[in-house]
Amino acid sequence: MSYFSTALRAIIEKSGESRATFAAKVGIPTSNLHQYVHGRTRPDVVLLEKICSALSEEECVALVVAHLHDETPKSIEPLVRIISLVKSPSVVKEEQPAYMPELPASIRDSLEFLGRLAVQHPETGKWLAGTAKMLRSR
Repeated sequence: MSYFSTALRAIIEKSGESRATFAAKVGIPTSNLHQYVHGRTRPDVVLLEKICSALSEEECVALVVAHLHDETPKSIEPLVRIISLVKSPSVVKEEQPAYMPELPASIRDSLEFLGRLAVQHPETGKWLAGTAKMLRSR
């Protein structure tokens, strides 16, 4: 999953529209929307603007912020902060824990991988929660 796909999915769910209706409103093929929602691809800037034209300012900002997070190379994420000047966008990246930049890149990558896997596979999420619980009890 990507930040963009998560943000887009949340915006569509919040609208109460079906994905087909949302795609028609935006003027893109449903198949393209499917690819975006599942994180397989992201729209180019022209299509992103087209999608934003059908959204509120707050939703557009959330989507663009998510898109920028996805475009930020992992190696410089600790050095870059992407913020919005619009108050309280509905979907933005959560702040990372203070210890995250101190971790070696291999551990940050592993945590990112496990987090994405837990989103895609609920059984992995349960396994992670169980493992954390076991480690806390030590």
